[in-house]
Amino acid sequence: QVERFYLRGENDWLATRELVRRAGEEPGLEMLFLCHPNNPTGRLAPAEILKELAHVCHERKITLVVDECFLDLTREGEAASALALQGDCPELLVLRAFTKMYAMPGLRLGWLAAGGEETAESIRRMLPPWNVSWPAQMAGCAALEEQEFARKSADLLLEEREWLSGQLRKLGFRVWPSDTTFLLFEGPEDLQEACLKEGIYIRDGASFPGLWAGTWRIGVRTREENLVLLELLREIMKERKMAKVIMIQGTMSGAGKSLLTAGLCRILKEDGLRVAPFKSQNMALNSYITAEGLEMGRAQVVQAEAAGTEPSVLMNPILLKPTTDTGSQVIVMGKVLGNMSAREYFAYKRKLVPVILEAYRKLADQYDVIVVEGAGSPAEINLKENDIVNMGLARMLEAPVLLAGDIDRGGVFAQLYGTAALLEEEERARIKGLVINKFRGDKTILEPGIAMLEEKTRIPVVGVVPMIQADIEEEDSISERLREDGEKAKPGILDIAVIRLPRISNYTDMAPLESRPCAGVRYVSGARQLKEPDLVILPGSKNTMEDLRWLRMSGLEASILKLAGKGVPVFGICGGYQMMGEELEDPCGVEAGGSMRGMGLLPMRTVFGRSKVTTRTDGQTEQLEGFWKALSGRSYEGYEIHMGDTETSPELAEVQVMARRGDRVLGICRGNAAGTYIHGIFDSREMSDAILEKLAAAKGITLEAVGEGTDFRTYKESQYRLLAKELRASLDMEAVYRIIGEGL
Repeated sequence: QVERFYLRGENDWLATRELVRRAGEEPGLEMLFLCHPNNPTGRLAPAEILKELAHVCHERKITLVVDECFLDLTREGEAASALALQGDCPELLVLRAFTKMYAMPGLRLGWLAAGGEETAESIRRMLPPWNVSWPAQMAGCAALEEQEFARKSADLLLEEREWLSGQLRKLGFRVWPSDTTFLLFEGPEDLQEACLKEGIYIRDGASFPGLWAGTWRIGVRTREENLVLLELLREIMKERKMAKVIMIQGTMSGAGKSLLTAGLCRILKEDGLRVAPFKSQNMALNSYITAEGLEMGRAQVVQAEAAGTEPSVLMNPILLKPTTDTGSQVIVMGKVLGNMSAREYFAYKRKLVPVILEAYRKLADQYDVIVVEGAGSPAEINLKENDIVNMGLARMLEAPVLLAGDIDRGGVFAQLYGTAALLEEEERARIKGLVINKFRGDKTILEPGIAMLEEKTRIPVVGVVPMIQADIEEEDSISERLREDGEKAKPGILDIAVIRLPRISNYTDMAPLESRPCAGVRYVSGARQLKEPDLVILPGSKNTMEDLRWLRMSGLEASILKLAGKGVPVFGICGGYQMMGEELEDPCGVEAGGSMRGMGLLPMRTVFGRSKVTTRTDGQTEQLEGFWKALSGRSYEGYEIHMGDTETSPELAEVQVMARRGDRVLGICRGNAAGTYIHGIFDSREMSDAILEKLAAAKGITLEAVGEGTDFRTYKESQYRLLAKELRASLDMEAVYRIIGEGL
């Protein structure tokens, strides 16, 4: 078995660490090849990792072959060679060639050093009798006398590499750092074809496993030759303006990255730029289905709305939906890849780098500016290896970073200083501005602290952002609106209780109701908190059976059934709808496995399978009678995201189909209980009006009496404008534009 391992991305030493792990674990591995420096990125592996790899291969009797054909064309030269390791690791073979340094590839001359005489002799016996030609021998002997030529050539080309790399960046290309005399960069997918028309050939990076279309490798040549290439690339790129980029990172989860990203997207849109959000990896239970039927995180949907553009999975190529405390469903480019434990995903995620970068490149081809959001904190040092969402991503995208701290939680100066202090020097240099977020009060009292922070970090504070009161969707369980006991509930004439399930998903379904002045929406997780509301809503769940078990053990199920018996309406969405049935079965172990009794509010049975329904849907509700008659013929537009198929018996006299798509029933009602698979069901003004009018009538009031006038889409637009106004007033936008870069 022969393993060829290509290092990918800028942090090649991280990929080399992965190679060490695989060498130690891969069953049956006999021989392993490593380019040093790596081809195609040109990076050298750190000495300690190369040494570790050699020793792991020695212990497992794996023949390690290190190709050092470009080593002479690096600053480190012999100091970085693996030759010194052969004394302890006789299985180590080192390859060198004359062809690179002396520009004589047609002569095919090189040498191999073995770690022991026995190995060298066994290789010698396998060589053909005339493996080196006489002209090659003569050229090699002559080349060995030209040490001064070799030194000057390396110095000249390495200096030229730095200049060429800088010129490529000025043209808008993303260039990988290199330690030798070739460069890997990213550009349009048809760049090779355009160059060939002018007689210049560039190597397609997609020919290397792990790289993707639009990556190109070029050799560094003389200044005159490099100028010819640059002039050609300049002409090609005149019509192809590549997007600028800025990245928002935070000192912790909940520092306000998502809101700042949305606000910056809206500001740039207002300033006439085509802007899009991007988050390489999002962990969230709030998701959305695009027009193509692909699943993505709702945070990027909100940011896309703020940017005035259509949501796309390119904006969120990886979505993790937690299923347990230690595992998640992994969704890649909108489709389920499978379930993984945290440890499994940590080992796997580096393989997703090409997916992330290809998604970003496609966005960059369409927009003027990409606003990238990080996740958690870049200073989570236990997660920095193989990072694909914070500084690792910033490095890949060559993105300048704004670092935001949350002053509302306290210790903001320690947050910002400590985060910067824990970063590597190269990472710290990427932070171009600090933002103090969620401030309340007179910001002049912060001035002494800001001055000291800037002195210690040598990074300017570009904004003190107040606690903005714009009503914008937040991320999952950290949302303030999910606080228990109604602490954050907006008072209203109508009392709507949403069950705060442990694995609640898409709670944003309630946002249209929360935006209405008459509706007081509160989230409850205990029977005492439930009281006697006007409406009970069972929201979506990422693990319906486990959350139903919790509902039962907490006493909430009994309380809800008691309220339903007294005539209080109960409405379920997706997982909540499934709970309201008579039985749930999980023969494939997709959730908890086995079967369990449902709440019995609706006559239906749900069976969980391995396939996932992800589709958008729209239409009108059926003609209904009885309690839910007000919902008859109302227009709706939303989407489905669920693993289970629900069977019902619509022929039963007491059962009414509320919505259907073709032959599929999307929701039913019986008595004062109703449920549906349609997320976003309340986004329709017609639907939300119907429900609120029904509840208001039971109290003897009308919606007109409480001034209900604005539809949800108009309301959201007003909140995005408010967010942009507040953010524009508190950020130094001139500094932000300088950070994004010139030439917009």
